[in-house]
Amino acid sequence: MAKRRGHGEGTISYWDEKKLWVARITLPNGKRRAKYTKTQKEAKDWLLQERRAVAKGLWIESDKITLGDFLDRWLSDVVAHNLQPKTINSYHYLVRLHIKPDLGSIKLTSLRPEQVQALYAQKMQSGLSRRTVQYIHAVLHASLEQAVRWGLVGRNITDAVDKPSPAKRQPKFLTAA
Repeated sequence: MAKRRGHGEGTISYWDEKKLWVARITLPNGKRRAKYTKTQKEAKDWLLQERRAVAKGLWIESDKITLGDFLDRWLSDVVAHNLQPKTINSYHYLVRLHIKPDLGSIKLTSLRPEQVQALYAQKMQSGLSRRTVQYIHAVLHASLEQAVRWGLVGRNITDAVDKPSPAKRQPKFLTAA
């Protein structure tokens, strides 16, 4: 006789018509997630990963939020109340002109480190100064840190990106004259 799984453990079954393995889990908020894979091992691995995320409290409640929407919310809810007006204006400028046009349509949970690294490289090649790209990195890092605290993403992907280093300047020495 088959053993019944406990609440929240998830299930794995085989779908004959499509010849796929299906792993399903119910999240603490009552919503269900499913993953369709070609092998049973992939289904088991995904289910185990999801169960660990639920146990650690790292499960993502909404995976439909884009980076652009999140940045708008972050700017209005967090930045507007915690920073000086000139800093707020510079954050709005960087988000509007540099981050949202390139990465704004990507889902927050789908954002990858290589996409952010490509953004930095593209901005450097377009003639933007290293310091401006460092500011872009600072804004992205701070916003994604807030997303981690809010439980929208599992980790801050900007930690896996190499930010541009400051330009090396030759020291100027004073002469006796």
